[in-house]
Amino acid sequence: MKKIVLISSVLFLVSFLTSQASQAGDTKQGGKIYKRSCAVCHGDQGQGGIAGKINDPAVLKAKKDDEIKGIIANGVKEMPGFKETLKPEDIDSLVAFIRLWGK
Repeated sequence: MKKIVLISSVLFLVSFLTSQASQAGDTKQGGKIYKRSCAVCHGDQGQGGIAGKINDPAVLKAKKDDEIKGIIANGVKEMPGFKETLKPEDIDSLVAFIRLWGK
């Protein structure tokens, strides 16, 4: 009985981790999207330019993925939203790429 519970727990954990990884986005694709859509305002390394700095690890740790996705999709202040030009999976990839600066 203990073996069945253990095996079931391991299978659940593997399944959960696999599904989380697939939802995380593609950082390579996110980098391409960032360069094409964001770098002109936020700088090539997120250091800021005509728009704010977004490569601050403290800020990135404080923001949840859904908050960042909302900003990208809907815009904020002078920043336009990208929900009409980026697919949801593109936004996921962009968030995954931006998250690299928080590590």
